[in-house]
Amino acid sequence: MKYKNSLILLCLMYSHYARTNSSPDGSIITEHTNKTFMLTRNIFNSIGMQQASWYDFGYKPHQLGSALQISMTYGQSFENKTSPEYFLFDHKKELSIKGGTNPSEFTLTARGWSPKNPMQDEITTKSFNRDILGQWFDAPEVIESTFTVKPFQRQASGVIEFNQDLKEIVGSPAADLWYLGIKLPITYVSNELGLQGDQRAIDALTNNNFSYANFSQCEMNLIRLSNIQLTMGTKYLNDRDTHIITGFGVSIPFVEQNSNIYLFEPLNGYNAHFGLTSLALFQFPVLRKHANSHSRVCFFLEFENNFLARNHQYRTYDLVDKPYSRYMKLLDRKTNSVLPATNVLTIRSRVEPFNIFDMATGFRFKYGASTGEIGYELWAHSSEVVTPEPELPWDDNRYGIAFIDQDGDLAKVIENPMMANQYIIEKIDTNTETGRTASNSTINFVAPPDGEVTCCGTTFTFAPRNKYISLHDLDIISAGAGSAITHRAYATIGVGQKGKTRDFFANIGLYIEASQNNAALSFWGGWAKMGINF
Repeated sequence: MKYKNSLILLCLMYSHYARTNSSPDGSIITEHTNKTFMLTRNIFNSIGMQQASWYDFGYKPHQLGSALQISMTYGQSFENKTSPEYFLFDHKKELSIKGGTNPSEFTLTARGWSPKNPMQDEITTKSFNRDILGQWFDAPEVIESTFTVKPFQRQASGVIEFNQDLKEIVGSPAADLWYLGIKLPITYVSNELGLQGDQRAIDALTNNNFSYANFSQCEMNLIRLSNIQLTMGTKYLNDRDTHIITGFGVSIPFVEQNSNIYLFEPLNGYNAHFGLTSLALFQFPVLRKHANSHSRVCFFLEFENNFLARNHQYRTYDLVDKPYSRYMKLLDRKTNSVLPATNVLTIRSRVEPFNIFDMATGFRFKYGASTGEIGYELWAHSSEVVTPEPELPWDDNRYGIAFIDQDGDLAKVIENPMMANQYIIEKIDTNTETGRTASNSTINFVAPPDGEVTCCGTTFTFAPRNKYISLHDLDIISAGAGSAITHRAYATIGVGQKGKTRDFFANIGLYIEASQNNAALSFWGGWAKMGINF
């Protein structure tokens, strides 16, 4: 029965992994681009680190049925060449900013306004000489400047973990194979977006009045008691090094949610998500010289799955098919003024991360109570599903992409008073005139104003018709963390001493971890831990 239950649990956890290995549409995991949030890995979320030496001491206590381990872990990221693409757009590793000039003349056709002789430097022309039109960032200089980001993170964690045999509490033979566990991680996280490039570009990105999704050149730190994890499980152990351990429990958050004020803010714990955890640990001997030999080799296979419940957070969206539209300017019909799109497109949202899956396997080389271990660990999570749920009713007729001039002010197209049949851009008087929208604009250029054209013979008449943003225009994929897989190789050595009433162990380990795609960081680091059972 014990083997049957373990096999069922193993199949269920594999099905969770199959989900994490794909994006929401079922496609194979790939690189991501144009994201506003990254779900980084907690340094304590490692089944390989947690179970090193603990597998043999934490589940074999003495008369009191108690076991305690204290671990300290450190890790820092190293460069992943595709990481910039995650926070930039169109899978580019570098973006350029360049201001534009007003077109010298417009013509009116049956399709609406268009520049008469479009030039690459004009604000109303889609340009191959820039990625971002400077006017959206209040940077009208017609000088190309470039920037990139290189995300960097370091983490350190101290974890206290305690196991207690249930039979010592309830005193019933029925509880002989059951245990209770508690885990308390205190974690330090330091993030840097790594904004680099020409000073003009950096000034344009950092000197804006954005309420959310700001670029930062600063290091951001956070230290918290991340969560408390409570576990209840069963164990089958024999003196021949065959171990089968299962567990299930809850993870209760002790941290606040990500504020989303800056891109790549430090994320501690599971971003305030309540979690359900399950684990399955297997160990089998594969080599022993004889029955009483002190040396032996064991194979191990370990699984842990965290299912994170949904919660509500503030997330920043782009508009569909308009990367970086969160940094464009919007017309607020109510106030007849422009405001940064981030202030409007950051919305209270339902966030569903689903599963974080962790698996470790390898070999343990044991001599007496001491052990060496080499292992491989796979960590993965699925793409978040993010759904906007505004606190206040959303007004579909309030905000639209603003039609602006070279100075970034609300504007309109009028007939040139100095020359008949020529049309130019002119700033509007917001006290007496209503701003115009340009819904076809992108971060690269300002499209002509929205409206309808009527004709009578060869004469065209243009009537402005503003178009406003609805919730259906939001690109929900841009606001959710992308699916990720990381691969870790690690080695650890532990020394132990077994006594009549208590056992001791100490363990150190090193690891290097590579991300399969750009939705996670690559790390190197290590740990030191010690424990006792009694």
